[in-house]
Amino acid sequence: MRFTQAEDYARYAREGLAERLRALRLARGLTQEVLAERAQINWLEISRYERGAVKNPSMDRLCRLAFALEINLSALIPDVLDIQGSGI
Repeated sequence: MRFTQAEDYARYAREGLAERLRALRLARGLTQEVLAERAQINWLEISRYERGAVKNPSMDRLCRLAFALEINLSALIPDVLDIQGSGI
């Protein structure tokens, strides 16, 4: 997949976040409530992320979620260079 504008990549990453977050949470056998407790945020916010209702997630929230899921941040947001085949 090639992106011609940063806006296209941002939209791609944002739209996939909901699916990735839910899949990662379920793979670890966590409820939204348990994930929220681990991330120290409200469980309703987890629900909003998983429904795609958060359009501009903050770096703070993404880091908290990654920490709570015991994953690298890159598991939530795909690397644009990997997607585009940078050849680096």
